[in-house]
Amino acid sequence: MTPPSMTKVDFLGQILQYKKEWTKKDDKLPDFSYADHPAAYTLRARSGDQTRYIQSALDHISQSGGGVLALETGTYLLITSLMIANGTTLRGAGVGKIILTRKGLESDFLKLGSTIRKQKRHTSVKLTDGYVPTGTNTVRVSDANGLAVGMHLMPYEPPVFASEIGIENLSMIIKPKCSGIPLSDTRCRGFNNHIDIEKFASRTTVTCVVMNRDGVTDRGAGYALDIDIGGSQVLIHNCTTRGAKNAKSYGVATKTLAAGPNACIGYTAMDPIESIQPHQRWAHGFLNEGSNGRGIAVQESW
Repeated sequence: MTPPSMTKVDFLGQILQYKKEWTKKDDKLPDFSYADHPAAYTLRARSGDQTRYIQSALDHISQSGGGVLALETGTYLLITSLMIANGTTLRGAGVGKIILTRKGLESDFLKLGSTIRKQKRHTSVKLTDGYVPTGTNTVRVSDANGLAVGMHLMPYEPPVFASEIGIENLSMIIKPKCSGIPLSDTRCRGFNNHIDIEKFASRTTVTCVVMNRDGVTDRGAGYALDIDIGGSQVLIHNCTTRGAKNAKSYGVATKTLAAGPNACIGYTAMDPIESIQPHQRWAHGFLNEGSNGRGIAVQESW
């Protein structure tokens, strides 16, 4: 099967044009068949604090190689943060059916990835290929000693950066609410900033998330960020911000030195004051397309 063409974006005046450009270096479409994998464990809602109940299951899945923890319909009270490690997804049964709730927010609601995980030592060897095609099954190395049939090899693996972490189909509520929350098919309300994608995060997709700003924004500037991007290869897809009459925010914004490429596709903003923009200095590689909002700003960020 011939893989679909990659695209190249050219800006000609105000017109956005796409050109097919599949490389001639034997690149292949990567295998994403692991996506949306079935649940490794399923939990039912209990009474009282369920932080340890959920965290223990997340830790077990992570230590077993990763997978999905599914929550059945119900309300889950959390006292402290949940930490979702690399390769692990927390999945609900649908927006409004799964509710994670906190009585206060002295710490983050959810933390994605850990910086204290003990690192494993791996065999490393220098590649002699000048270019490694996407999806290739063959590479040349300077010395094959230490390598054996059946080993999982990769050209390069970042050390402890967050990767392949998921949150799906659930709702999060803070009581009491603050003035102004943080994924796939998720509805959020009662928070200030919503989703913060940090500097070393990459290949991250936020899709079909609805963020509700049901309180008054009591500042004349320095508004909260619905989604801010500090990493690279981030896709914001079909997300929505809904706001009360006096709500103000930045819908999607890049942070300082965000390397890109990052893309915002089909974003809808309903706040009275709202913008989509490369917000802080020296961010570059930001594509916005098919979005509806009060304004799109380009400052000193490109």
